Amino acid sequence: MNPASRDISALTNGSTSDGPRYGEITECELCENERHCTDRCGMLTCPACQADFLP
Repeated sequence: MNPASRDISALTNGSTSDGPRYGEITECELCENERHCTDRCGMLTCPACQADFLP
């Protein structure tokens, strides 16, 4: 496996699904705005909501 593939695989947990990927703009499950959201506590949330509402 080439190093670039390994890095991408680590970011996506090896997933090849059509779901949101690291760095894509997605809808925050709390504020419903489209931003650069990441998975935290099992929810796709934006950095602002993560800071305000999640541990």
